[in-house]
Amino acid sequence: MSTWTRPLALLAEVLLIGVLVSVAALPVLTAVPAFAAGAVLLRELVDDGRTPTVRRFAALLGQVVRDPVAVGAPLAVLAVAGLDLLALLGELPGATVLGPVIGTALVAGALVLLRTAA
Repeated sequence: MSTWTRPLALLAEVLLIGVLVSVAALPVLTAVPAFAAGAVLLRELVDDGRTPTVRRFAALLGQVVRDPVAVGAPLAVLAVAGLDLLALLGELPGATVLGPVIGTALVAGALVLLRTAA
């Protein structure tokens, strides 16, 4: 491969991984497994020079989805977010103070889930 085509091939491979992760993460419950499979594909690309394929991504995604924590953690975060939203919309006392705090905590929890997946 010539010196100017390798960066283009690398860009195409990374874009392929991004598209695969985006499509697999459309249902919210599979976001963490999709990010985990994408992280493994990127690691294989950088460390071993292994070209990512749809078949390899599907195999990795299937392995991660079988793990109960990978599916249970996003469900728990969504349940807590839904209950907090109901409490805030119910105009409980202190909702104006706790609303931003709860929102920040949920964003931090989502970031921890995504970082753990990587």
